[in-house]
Amino acid sequence: SRAKLLNNTNFGPQGMYPKSVAITDAYVTSGSLTQVSNLPVATIFFFGSFQTNNQSLAPFTQAELDSLYNWSVRGGKVMIAAGSSQWNLGVLGEHWGFNVKQASPSYFIPNETGQNTSLFNGPFGTVESSSQGGGAQGYFDVLTPIASVLATDSFGRPTLIIDCITMDLIAADVDGFTNYNQSQGAQIVNEKDRFFANIFAFMDEIEDPPQILLEESVLSTPSSGNVQWYFNDSPIEGATNATYFPTQQGTYRVVMESLTGCANSSAEIIVDTIVEFDDSSLFPNVFTPNGDGINDFFEPKMSFIQVNSVKIYSRWGKLVFNSTEPILQWDGTTDSGSMASSGTYYFEVNYSGVSSNASLLHGTVTILH
Repeated sequence: SRAKLLNNTNFGPQGMYPKSVAITDAYVTSGSLTQVSNLPVATIFFFGSFQTNNQSLAPFTQAELDSLYNWSVRGGKVMIAAGSSQWNLGVLGEHWGFNVKQASPSYFIPNETGQNTSLFNGPFGTVESSSQGGGAQGYFDVLTPIASVLATDSFGRPTLIIDCITMDLIAADVDGFTNYNQSQGAQIVNEKDRFFANIFAFMDEIEDPPQILLEESVLSTPSSGNVQWYFNDSPIEGATNATYFPTQQGTYRVVMESLTGCANSSAEIIVDTIVEFDDSSLFPNVFTPNGDGINDFFEPKMSFIQVNSVKIYSRWGKLVFNSTEPILQWDGTTDSGSMASSGTYYFEVNYSGVSSNASLLHGTVTILH
């Protein structure tokens, strides 16, 4: 497994997945796990078989496990391989809320949610199933209500889950990541190899909780998943667009449903000023395309506006500019390649971003040279 991760033909700028990989290990002394709090949250921390029943090693303390969990809640990415006979599952179940029951043989077979992720359809190929291997195989018989199941065994019992609070990946067996059934060497060759390598790409791609931007009394989120806006902790009917115009003072948040099956919530934001929206103010009524860097373009005044199409007409009704590009920055150049002369022009803009529906706006804009 180590050789496959450190092989630049698999990972790295020229590899199958463009990610620089460095491995730091040896968390084997009492208290060492608290050092995880110093790691960047973009780090992927693998919590596997630590042999706490080995008499030569001291078991993890409650403070160590608290440190790992709190680091994960702050955004750290943890992979937990639970099915080892060498340590007590209860120490992790207290925080992450799961329990594993042993049953052999067992597999990671993707369900519909799992199939839609890069874990089972990723840069290293498609994985139809992967054997857990080893002697401590199993499935989860206790899960929290907010866990998202990504894979099951052949009986439909969950074997791979995402904890939607921490966005940590938890597998029912550590040998899903070891050399049981993997090919020898550093190459990605068989299905077990692809499962192992895809998981690191999947963990790297997991989105952070959504963020809310407040601009000109308008709420927006750059999140790419399906969103739902909430007001005072109640869902707002029809508010499923990336932007929302608040109509009441109060507390707002946005919930994003990602491909992992988790619905992650942003932090709350308080809106204490309400501005009546007038779409005529979205676009300028005059611009000066002279290249001085000041007011050179006819473009939306607010960054969350996406233009679906725009048509510009002369005062005599001749179409001088036509575009369907999502980013509008008209510099006054007509479709024929000439610069439009000074004067008043009529525009028709089809745009999105104010509501869940597209809007059509008519108006005039004056060019001054």
